[in-house]
Amino acid sequence: MTQTLPNNLRAEAALLGAILFDNNNFYEVAAKLEVEDFYSPVHQEMFKACAQFIRAGRVADAVTMLEHFENTEVLQGQGMSGATFLEYLTDATAFGPEVPDYASMVADMSVRRKLLGMAQEVSSLAQSGNGEDTLNHCEESLQGLRSRMLGNAPVVSAADRPEDIFAESDNAVLIRTGITDLDHSLKGFERGTLSILAGRPGVGKSAVAVCIGANMAAEQSIGFVSADMKAIELKRRLACYINWQNGVWTPQVGDMKSPGMMNAETRDNLMAALETPQARNFLLNERHGQTVAEVNTQIRAWKNHCARWGMPPLGVVFIDHIAKIAPRQRWSNLYEKTSFACNELLDVAKQHPDIAIVALCQLNRETDKVMRRPKMSDLRDSGKIEEDATAVILLHREDHIWEEIANNDALPDEDRQAASKELLRCRGIIEAGIAKNRNGEKTTVTLRHSIGSNIIRNKNANLRSVS
Repeated sequence: MTQTLPNNLRAEAALLGAILFDNNNFYEVAAKLEVEDFYSPVHQEMFKACAQFIRAGRVADAVTMLEHFENTEVLQGQGMSGATFLEYLTDATAFGPEVPDYASMVADMSVRRKLLGMAQEVSSLAQSGNGEDTLNHCEESLQGLRSRMLGNAPVVSAADRPEDIFAESDNAVLIRTGITDLDHSLKGFERGTLSILAGRPGVGKSAVAVCIGANMAAEQSIGFVSADMKAIELKRRLACYINWQNGVWTPQVGDMKSPGMMNAETRDNLMAALETPQARNFLLNERHGQTVAEVNTQIRAWKNHCARWGMPPLGVVFIDHIAKIAPRQRWSNLYEKTSFACNELLDVAKQHPDIAIVALCQLNRETDKVMRRPKMSDLRDSGKIEEDATAVILLHREDHIWEEIANNDALPDEDRQAASKELLRCRGIIEAGIAKNRNGEKTTVTLRHSIGSNIIRNKNANLRSVS
């Protein structure tokens, strides 16, 4: 049986597509790769042609390469036309930080193939040749391969590009939430890192994430991986929040689930809210049971989509919530599962230094029984979250707890009446406790909410026309 040599044809195609999309990518990978590093003959021919065109000062893109490849024998041997091949590369295109990653994959596969070839050659020499000559040949071959790899290894000095330490206005390191009271202390979510938004069940984690995401989507694309809630529910919440921002009457989210609850004008307003740039830049994924690797694949697909359709670059990805995402590693309990998922999401964040990842997280159920504000130790099933996150926000709603007591028919009337009085004192208040913050202060920020309409706003902001 013929053994298939190590290769990654998808990485090769993604890399070639990136070069065709932006010829500057060629110079980023040219020192690391040679023509023979590509496994596919047609990929070798494409990389060779791109190198010739670009080094000669000519443009290498789908138009120029189509003319070059139309009658190429190697392509005809693959049984495809030049147009089909270029369309395939365009669909596979990698973007941004993915380019050097894929170049490393292609180079690694090439090294492994060379090592297998050396092993076969050494085996043949050892069978029939001189032992010392075979050993010398083996050492020379390995040294040559090692020298090439060392020559391709990046060498970076702290003195290189000193201007990079300053954030530029069009690519800020910290992405603001759009809720000014929160941004004053938090400063924003940092690109290339993992941040946590946590709270007890029902406190409004998803509502806060949707509002922040909508604010961010006014200037950049955001992704929302919902492993807990259907996309239609997220669209309802988003429509209400944008509708409120537009200054028109906003219903309860649940009203959209019952026919006849809204008049034609309200329906038109909510539909118009989902036709805004904010809504178009708000990308959804509602698949349940995803792995961290699948989330990473979705991020790459979103980035590809944004670049292809001229949308703002993907800036933030929300994950709702971390306990519903499976890690690659096997786990024996929920603590290990959450720890591994958190660690792998941190790796994903590092692979995408242009994106901030914000993961929602449940607090331990024990916090349901007390009125105290949550603390870091309440993060469910993982001390790893506290270690890996750049920022941790713990949400707390005292009115949520008092409302449950006031509506509990099993309790004595005097307890329920006392709870109703307390509810009047704190109704509509949500606290965002910034328990960890590498870019600002740790404090508690008081905000206002209308959870039923999915609206989170500054403490002194006017509610305007919410029902």
